[in-house]
Amino acid sequence: MLNPCNFVPRRQAVPVLALALTLAFAGARCAAADIDETVAAKSSEAVPPVGSSRWEGAIGATVSEGPSYAGSDARKIRVTPAFYLRRGRFSVSSGSGFITRPQEEVVRGLGVDVVESDNWRVSAGLRYDGGRDADPAAGIGEVRNTVRVRLSGRWQIDEHWRVAAGWSIDAFGRGGGHNGEFRASYERPLSAWMRWEVGAALAVGGDKYMQAYYGVDEEQSASSGLPVYTPGAGLRDLTLGTSLRFDITPRWVGHAGIGVGQLLGPAADSPLTKKTFSYGLSTGLAWRF
Repeated sequence: MLNPCNFVPRRQAVPVLALALTLAFAGARCAAADIDETVAAKSSEAVPPVGSSRWEGAIGATVSEGPSYAGSDARKIRVTPAFYLRRGRFSVSSGSGFITRPQEEVVRGLGVDVVESDNWRVSAGLRYDGGRDADPAAGIGEVRNTVRVRLSGRWQIDEHWRVAAGWSIDAFGRGGGHNGEFRASYERPLSAWMRWEVGAALAVGGDKYMQAYYGVDEEQSASSGLPVYTPGAGLRDLTLGTSLRFDITPRWVGHAGIGVGQLLGPAADSPLTKKTFSYGLSTGLAWRF
């Protein structure tokens, strides 16, 4: 999905190299199909059944490369710790791709499954939102850190297709407002040890959320020279992505992904938006327990 006419600058080399090595490893494993059944059997022994009261989880790290913020024309490499921990209906996660069961819907932060069946799941959660630092010269205002309350639901249509929706709100009323998204995805195994997923998400934001991240007030206008801009509630962006998740061993799991996004509505019209289209890369490795 990348424009082949764009050269890859040096600061993007780390995630691109990691992604290339990941996919190269995947190709090598495809040549060893006779190992798949053995690996799958050992993997299933390491994963507790649904509803189990045993602890299960993963810990590792991810490397990602993408815009400094949604709409920025500057890019940034991020290396972040990743974790997932679950017991019964309760989970805590960094929101990474490291899950312990196929087709699991990760609730970022602290989550609890309120309603759960074979095809339906309704979850509630709390997560820390670090906000955003101010950059007066660029007209970017501070978004204060807070805790967000989130309610989400997922419908597993069949063994491949899944749709989900979520809505979150600034629990402390610190100016973050509310936002939501609708997602649809398709997932299938490529082998006994590797799964492929492709999906799309449409995000929306309330007026306070859009003002916090895309608005320009009079003070910000005076310091930056940008025009005053007061966005209303509306669409935020449309994103498309695809990823591979693979079991290296029964305990070690990796993932690699690429995504593209297009800002929409009030977010695209903001003076803070330098580029409405963006792309990002990510890869990571974790140990499951």
